[in-house]
Amino acid sequence: MNEKRKARSKQNKQERIKLDQIMRVLFKLSKNLTIELINGLFNETFYGPEVKIRYGNSEFISDEYDRIIGDMFITVESKHKTFHFHIEFQTLNDETMVIRMFRYGFEKALEHATSLEANNKVPREKKVFLFPKQLVIFLEENEAVDDTLSLILRLSNGHELTYDVDVMKYWKHTPESLRHQRMYALLPLLVFQSRKRMRTISTSNRPETEKRQLMAAQFEQLKRTIQQTLEVLGELHDTHQIKVGDLERILRVIQNITDYLYNRYGQYKEMEEEINHMRKSIFDPKIRKEAKLEGKKEGKLEGKLEGKLEGKKEGKEEVAKRMLLKGLDIPSIVEFTGFTKEEVEQLQQ
Repeated sequence: MNEKRKARSKQNKQERIKLDQIMRVLFKLSKNLTIELINGLFNETFYGPEVKIRYGNSEFISDEYDRIIGDMFITVESKHKTFHFHIEFQTLNDETMVIRMFRYGFEKALEHATSLEANNKVPREKKVFLFPKQLVIFLEENEAVDDTLSLILRLSNGHELTYDVDVMKYWKHTPESLRHQRMYALLPLLVFQSRKRMRTISTSNRPETEKRQLMAAQFEQLKRTIQQTLEVLGELHDTHQIKVGDLERILRVIQNITDYLYNRYGQYKEMEEEINHMRKSIFDPKIRKEAKLEGKKEGKLEGKLEGKLEGKKEGKEEVAKRMLLKGLDIPSIVEFTGFTKEEVEQLQQ
């Protein structure tokens, strides 16, 4: 049992790293998309050309050398004011989340106060701790998640302060609702919503035949979600609300998540061609059209996109080969690269 727990802990850590990487891609798209995302998440009204964006430090070391790492800290600077935001991404409901949010907020406020003091912008005898505006995005459906995370700070003089953090229940969103709120960068994560249901089926004690039937139904639902997401992305591209560079990154995220789901919970090879056909049927004509409008030779821009995807695959093969040379086991290589067991064994040969 101890070995199973260790394996599960290792797997959860790898999945967390993967999710962190995906979030960093989505929150670092073009400036306009990032501003639209911040406006949607925090009910702001920033106008892209009038502000600057900075990404802040997310790793803090205490006096006891205890390290804590947050997900995303963003600063938006206008001509007259600076705004600080902090976003955390969660899959599972965690009772300690509000405590961690307080720690993250406090460390960022301390960092900010220390910086102001060092630059002589505030008197040393008057410290001001400015917490960033915070939000936790829960990706997977969970009825136990409240609309707000709260804790009470009881001071020695008897005064009490309530500390609240807003929550976004991502599972309640659809492609249309994300589009309406102009949170285009979060569209790829709709694919991620299938993970919890697939994991529940996979770990249940149902007969294998029933598991296969239920999993097949989930993959059909996943395909419908991908289809709807791609259609919305196509319309956004047509209306010039998403540029090709952002579109490439968003498509890679969708591909990355579906690779993970298919490799972990299904037969990827049986579904890969169908998903690729969806993508090409929607985007290849649009890319050719854009290339013509820009006066480029037809296929040049499309070739660039396909070339990047092919290059990504070749890069993953090199990573897998190096892992094999270092003696890593095949299941670990499958987890890290997204290749199937058979593909890794072929590389090994």
